[in-house]
Parts: sequence; C-alpha cells; structure tokens
Amino acid sequence: MPESRIRPTSWHPPSRIRSPQKAVLPLIAVIDREGRVTGVFAGRTAARTFLHGGRA
Repeated sequence: MPESRIRPTSWHPPSRIRSPQKAVLPLIAVIDREGRVTGVFAGRTAARTFLHGGRA
C-alpha cells in the first residue's frame, strides 16, 4: 500500500509522536469462554491492566 507512506508535509514524523491519541497503540480484545468479544482495549495502560488480570 504505497499510499500509506505518502503524507502531507503537515504530518508529524513518528519521532515526534508523544500523545496516546496520535501514537499507534496495541489493541487487546477481551474474549469470554464462549468465544465472544466482550470488549476491546487500546493503549499501553489498558494492555498492562489486562495482562495483570484486570477486568473491564
């Protein structure tokens, strides 16, 4: 997908990304025992909570 690499000059380079809203964050889907997706977490904080056994 070449178009994904083409950005306007106003686009900020990855090195300047600091805010969670602009950064590419990991997505974690919470799936119950029946295989249904009960929730989706985005962000390192949510991921950390999920990995430590946290509940939504």
